Amino acid sequence: ALYVVNWGKSSPARPSGQPIQNDRVAKPAYDSEWEGERRAGTSSPLLEFTAADFSKAMAGERLVVVYYYSPECISCIKEIQEIIAAFDTFESDRVIGFLMNHQDSAVHNAIASIARENGIGIDNTKAFFRHGGRVLKAIDPWDRERYLREIDKFVPK
Repeated sequence: ALYVVNWGKSSPARPSGQPIQNDRVAKPAYDSEWEGERRAGTSSPLLEFTAADFSKAMAGERLVVVYYYSPECISCIKEIQEIIAAFDTFESDRVIGFLMNHQDSAVHNAIASIARENGIGIDNTKAFFRHGGRVLKAIDPWDRERYLREIDKFVPK
């Protein structure tokens, strides 16, 4: 089954033009350490992007995982479920992830700047950062297992 996590934004449409129904809507969790809404994970949170959280994460020791998407991108919506499943499985506190909706007007300028600086020009792009520098960029679709394998390669030990 396809699950769409919409978090209060307009529903994306199928190619036929019919809206995708929200079979399951993630409930936001709040964390005193981070401003963004937590979408998955316990010790390794997956957060909705905020500029302050991203700057803080980039200055720290954690592996920073970014998923750049559009809510109208069907493959992006599918992949969000995969990254959520990966972060819900991952148990290290050495990783933090961000969902970057480039159509969110509240953070658009910050996301556009990060995308420009890191050569991210299309939806469905993943980027990993360590010590402030990009260590991976990929545009191919990933499933939960691929996220776990790739994160394991780069997570600080």
